[in-house]
Amino acid sequence: MKKKVPLHSATDWLNTFVEPKKKETHIIGLGGAGCNIAKYLYEKGFKGTYSCLSNVERTDLPASVLFIEHHIYSKEKQLQLILKRVKGDKEVPKPDLDTTIPELIEKRLKDNCRFILLVGLGGMTGSYLVKQVADYLKDKDKEFAVVCTTPFNFEGDTNEYADKIKDELAVLPNFYCFSNESIREKYGNMTMRKAFAMANEEVWKICKELFKE
Repeated sequence: MKKKVPLHSATDWLNTFVEPKKKETHIIGLGGAGCNIAKYLYEKGFKGTYSCLSNVERTDLPASVLFIEHHIYSKEKQLQLILKRVKGDKEVPKPDLDTTIPELIEKRLKDNCRFILLVGLGGMTGSYLVKQVADYLKDKDKEFAVVCTTPFNFEGDTNEYADKIKDELAVLPNFYCFSNESIREKYGNMTMRKAFAMANEEVWKICKELFKE
């Protein structure tokens, strides 16, 4: 007599071989603040693969994080931008170096993943790169979210510039922004280290809510 296969066995087979696997999450930190946030998520155990781009070498990142030192502004241009910002110029600065997305990063962007872009608005490198990478993912019809922070007031005259970029990114379907200054408004003055740690914690909470199955 032919042995019957239990129904649950057939279901297990379907679950293993037929149902699509869940997409892996890839976290990308852009600029100095973006790298710091990505490092914080990694240390908190946020699951996924990680990449970081910054114009400053980051030897403090875990070995498994793909880090690329990426310059889109020359030193002369950076000085000009700092001077313009002091004068209250909130125009998005145009890079004077190659802005092509690094090959290793572009290769990862082609993966069948869902992406979280992390950036602290108000800086130069990350503020430019986040829009560039977001546009690439949008053109490729990838599943992604942009999670950013706006500066504390003590970081200098960067808020108007950050607000301008935030408005440009706000048209994206999955855009989340946390105001770092809201921490000081709620809890008062504190050390810079504690303030940034609390800001990173808030971004981590946002990321935990993303892509829930």
